[in-house]
Amino acid sequence: MRRTYINRIQSNIDFNVVQYGREDCRKNYTVANFVRKNYLIHYVLRGKGMFMMQGKTYFLHTGQAFLIPPDITTVYSSDVEEPWEYAWVEFCGGKTQLFLEMSKLGAKTPIFNDEPPYKARDAILELTESGELPVFELTARLWRFLGLMCVASAADSRSITQKAKEYMQTNLMRHPTVEDVAKYVGVDRSYLSRLFAAKEGIAPKRYMVRLKMHYAAALLRETKMSVGAVARETGFENQMNFSNAFKNFYGMSPSQWRKNIGI
Repeated sequence: MRRTYINRIQSNIDFNVVQYGREDCRKNYTVANFVRKNYLIHYVLRGKGMFMMQGKTYFLHTGQAFLIPPDITTVYSSDVEEPWEYAWVEFCGGKTQLFLEMSKLGAKTPIFNDEPPYKARDAILELTESGELPVFELTARLWRFLGLMCVASAADSRSITQKAKEYMQTNLMRHPTVEDVAKYVGVDRSYLSRLFAAKEGIAPKRYMVRLKMHYAAALLRETKMSVGAVARETGFENQMNFSNAFKNFYGMSPSQWRKNIGI
């Protein structure tokens, strides 16, 4: 079932609702190879589905949304077992770029994550379930929905960096890559690197090196393991690379460091 409403009075230079609606999709229902002139946001109310854009595939579920920017070909499809239902809104206007910056959404990071009590969901339903509305009421409801997305995105950014740190700390022995961490927290590698650096003041790769150096120092201090064994334990291919990294971090070689603490 699909319900669509079109706003034919687009007079607001800041934000205009172009059209909006809600759709309960059948299994494997696919929308493919459309190029839009405006921005669209689809919010998943229930179920699951797949979204593809610029060579990347995202698997989405209840409480997530995806952004479709103008002039980009996309494909999205409902799940075979749990087809999704979504509410959607198409919009344009001069303030769109400000919203994208505040919500951290864009062509490279098109996924939004809502959290209980799902205030953004309630806001888009207030827009899409009200039938035809006066243009100023439409604009007010769009502002509310997008504003709540910005608030949720700010909280999600903090959550992403915290989850990334916890993953790196608890999986240090597995020697994860930045790609591994990004996959775990559900974002693009480049987005994680930018976000982590902005929030923590250090790149995620450098943060992992710091964790490894602290762990190596503990092993040198508390065990009789050889420097080569410590190098292998902390994920370095050879002792030379480990010694160089350790010296860059602590200002002395592993052997000198161990000697200085009396081991």
